[in-house]
Amino acid sequence: ESSQRTISDDIDTISEIATQFTIHSTGPTVELIYKSNQNIQTIYRYFLSTSKGFMIINEILKHGSLTLDDLVPKLNLSRSTLYRLLSKMNIALKERYSIEISFNPFKFIGKEIDIRYFLTQFITERYFDTLSEISWLNIESLDNLLIFLNQDLNTTIDYTILRTVKHSII
Repeated sequence: ESSQRTISDDIDTISEIATQFTIHSTGPTVELIYKSNQNIQTIYRYFLSTSKGFMIINEILKHGSLTLDDLVPKLNLSRSTLYRLLSKMNIALKERYSIEISFNPFKFIGKEIDIRYFLTQFITERYFDTLSEISWLNIESLDNLLIFLNQDLNTTIDYTILRTVKHSII
């Protein structure tokens, strides 16, 4: 259960980043209204991408292996905070993916297939909305194909369904 202060802080943060959202708050009720081309994933991705744990994984992914001296200034964390955070992350990584992050150098350790599975999940979560930057992938053509199929089948497709179908194809 979250405190009223935490919820209020989260609403303020969302309001700062979310020009495509409207937030109505009356008493204990909070309503989030978003445009038809957006969804809750936009907020989810923002909070995910600004979390320190997510940043650690992203840095290791970008650089392969990092030392404590590399990571501490990049994340603006103390050594003890970094170790504490990595210990918590390793519990979740071991439970869910059977991998962990080694300490100094920081790198992924475990079976290659488990590391690849985790990285596939991570990249999908982190970069799905920027897949158009992949040179071989023509998102516009994929969108046009899906819109054509939608019209041909005489169905209604919203942003969430379109995103799910695109994700499945990619």
